[in-house]
Formats: sequence, C-alpha cells, structure tokens
Amino acid sequence: MISFRLLEPSDLPALRRAYNDAFADHVLRIHMDEEQFAQKIANDGVDLSYSPGAFEGERLVGFIMHAPGFWANRLTVYNAATGVTPAWRGKGLTQQMYEFVQPALRTMDVEQCLLEVIRENSAAWRSYEKVGFEETRRFNCYRIDLPATWRDAPDVRITHGPIKEAQLRSQRVWLDRMPSWQNSLDAVLRSPRDKIYLQAWVDEDNAAGYAIVQKGTGRIVQFAVNPDYRRHGVATALFRQMGRLSYSDSLNVLNIDSDKNSIHGFLLSLGFKPAYRQYEMHLLLN
Repeated sequence: MISFRLLEPSDLPALRRAYNDAFADHVLRIHMDEEQFAQKIANDGVDLSYSPGAFEGERLVGFIMHAPGFWANRLTVYNAATGVTPAWRGKGLTQQMYEFVQPALRTMDVEQCLLEVIRENSAAWRSYEKVGFEETRRFNCYRIDLPATWRDAPDVRITHGPIKEAQLRSQRVWLDRMPSWQNSLDAVLRSPRDKIYLQAWVDEDNAAGYAIVQKGTGRIVQFAVNPDYRRHGVATALFRQMGRLSYSDSLNVLNIDSDKNSIHGFLLSLGFKPAYRQYEMHLLLN
C-alpha cells in the first residue's frame, strides 16, 4: 500500500538513500554522499515542504524534490529531481505524486511547475507528458576532460574571486540566452561560496567578459562576452582559466539552447564533446 505526503527535514536521510537507489542505474549513474547531497539541495534551492514523497509503509520509494522561486514572472516550483526506486517503477508513481501535490501547490499560490529531462530517457519525459507538462525549450550539454590545451590570449587579463552581485547584475545583459533554472542568477546567489567568478579584461577600465564555475564539479554556470570584445579570444581565455581553477577532472556546460549555433560551434572548437540533450518542460497550474 502506497501513501503520499509532503516531505519534512527528518526525511533527509531516507531521501538521500532513495535518491541514490533511484539513480544508481540512471543514464548519468549518480551517487551522492551526505555532503554532496546537502550541496545539491542548497544549489537548487530545494524546499521539502513543497516536495511530495511516496511511501511503502515507512519506506520512501518515490520523491519529487521541488525548489520554489519565480520564473518568467510566475511563482514556480522547479523539479530538481524525481526518483522512483527500481521495485516501484512502471506503477505510475510519478503521475500519482503530481496528482497528490498539485492541490497543495495551488494553496501555496504556485502558478507553474518546471523541470528538465534527458531526451534519451523516453520513459521519464512521456510520464511528464501524461501529467500535462509541455516542452518549452531544447538544450544541449557538453563536457571536456582536463587538462585541455587551448591557445593563449596574451592581450586578455583574467581576474577571479568571490561572486560580486552588483557587477554580475550589470554584466548579465551580455548573455544572448535565458539561463535555465540551475544556471540563473538566483541559483548563483543561493550558494555563492562554491563558485568562482572570473572577469576578463582587455583594458584597465572595462570588463570584456565574465564566467562562473563551480570549483568542485567543474560545472560552468554562466559565461558571456561583452559584444564589443567578441572574437578577441576573451571566451577562450576565460575557459582556460576555469580549467586551471577547477578541482574537477572535467568542465561541463549544461543547458545551452539547441538553436544557439554560435555557442555550440565555439564549444566544439574548444574540444568539448556533446554529453546529452534535455527538454525543458512546464506545467501551468491555473
């Protein structure tokens, strides 16, 4: 017999066990220790009071980790992870958890649900379609192993340090794409201590570009170049320095809109390889 309820802080140990169980045979084969799991919750802004769990007796066998925030001017919950343990797959638990949680979300004035799903995971995105989710964007994701050999840019000076919110807010106008939830400014500001903020300079007065990387995982959260300084080696210089500063053995770029051909071409020219593709999907609640 399966029962459903919203999760509580006391469920965190069981949630991590269920997460590792559910993702052990996933396309990306994820396993997180206690510290890594806590970091994921902080990075994504997960709030358990918005997050449903499915229980077989006292055992957690399914979950949706929701993070509340504003997206496209709507109060939104972002699905940071959905998991069902292997023995309970194929029984419609994902749909049942969404059916359970939607009335509660409406009472909290949530207007929409947002998620990303790997396109090759057809069982997952079809289950979301059954709930009523619709595709909004298509993303490509990339990876490169370190160390990588990239050409030098002697005229570009790179500085790095902690996140500077005021500067970052002024520089994000250089982005020619809307970042996904995980790469948004709100996501950066939720957990700034695990990130490095790099700036590129061609002269002393004007920053020519910036980038943000998670130093532990090598995930590049944002990068952009001032339009006045493009095609001057600025982005390459930023990537080279991120590779030097990261503690990881790879750099990863997630969720680049599939129609941004110039960015895809740039990443491939640096030696990045396509890793996987994702759908961004949303479900309107009112």
